[in-house]
Order: sequence, then structure tokens, then C-alpha cells
Amino acid sequence: MWDDLPDEYRLSFLVGEVVRNDSHAEHETKVLWNRLETAGLGDGSDREDTFGRLLPQVLEMATRPGVPNPFRKAAAQTLNLALRAHQYRADLVHDLLQHGRWTDGAVWSALNQFPPRPMAEIERCALDLQQVMYRVRGLYVVAPHWVGGPVVEYADPEDLRSWMRVAQGNIADVPGVIRGTGIYKAPVPKGGWREYDPDWIYRS
Repeated sequence: MWDDLPDEYRLSFLVGEVVRNDSHAEHETKVLWNRLETAGLGDGSDREDTFGRLLPQVLEMATRPGVPNPFRKAAAQTLNLALRAHQYRADLVHDLLQHGRWTDGAVWSALNQFPPRPMAEIERCALDLQQVMYRVRGLYVVAPHWVGGPVVEYADPEDLRSWMRVAQGNIADVPGVIRGTGIYKAPVPKGGWREYDPDWIYRS
């Protein structure tokens, strides 16, 4: 994906992508927390203020008994991927990284905290966090249809099926567009996809 980058800039670029995608994923997860809280899945606690603590909180909310299985499964897969990628990000940014022509594509810890990391591993983390960002957005778009709460995005059933596929990790490789793909039909919530209600905010 970033093969055209000069070797001397590759590490800085990829670490930047990891940090940027992690920040975007955190924002999307806060929106998801709000949707789940509005649907009554909270326990009365305030939203956690750091991503590392927010993820287990949202995972617990999204996988409670009574949450329909298709949504619960997509949320568990997405948020567990987020937990792994965010931990990897934390290990990166709190280390002193070294890279040079003599390292044969590996990144070394100047603090000797970790064994050498292949550059491809850091690229994988950046891509995983990008996928998390998209998948969590899909989760919060479809969440009201599965767990209740106001429908606040204008989306027709075709769009919602696409977002459900995104939430499940079936994301089309189309530059500039977040669309779902897959050979299987996306699951539909009981009662079907609800209509957007433009007046909900004035009645709440």
C-alpha cells in the first residue's frame, strides 16, 4: 500500500498512520457508546475517558444478554480487533524505535522492550485500525435497528445492509468510499430496518 515511500520515511509514516487511525477509531467508539447508552445498555457509569478503558466498557455493553446475536457477534469481533491493535499502538508510541538500512526491514527497540518488529507488522496494525474505524462506524449506524434508540442517520435499507456488512468486516476495496461487500446476505433485524426520524431530537 505504501511501497512508493522512500525507506527512510516509511517508519515515520506508518507510525503516524497507526496513531491517526487509532484516534479516529477512538472517536467512532465514543459515538457507539452514546448509541448503546441511549438504547439503555449502559450500567449508569460515565463513559470512560481513555480508549484503552473505553473499549472493554463498550464491548461489555454491546455483548450483553438480550442483544441480538448478529449485532453482538459483529461487535465482539470488531472490538476485540480494536483492543489488540490499540495495545500494539501503545507499545509502539511508548518505545524508542530505530530503523536503518542495516536492519533488513525490521524496526528495533532502543529500549530493548521488544524483539525486532517487521515493518509489515506495523503496516498491518495501521490497516487493522483503519478497519476498526470503518467497522465501528457501521456498528453505530445499524445499532438503533438492533438494540433500540432513535434512528439518526438517513439511510435506506440498501445502505443499512451495506453498513451491516462493513460492521461484520466485509468491506469493499473502493477508494474514497466505505461500502460493504460479501457473497452472503447481511442479517436483518427483527422487524426490518426502521425509517429515519428527522424530528426525534425535538421530542427527546
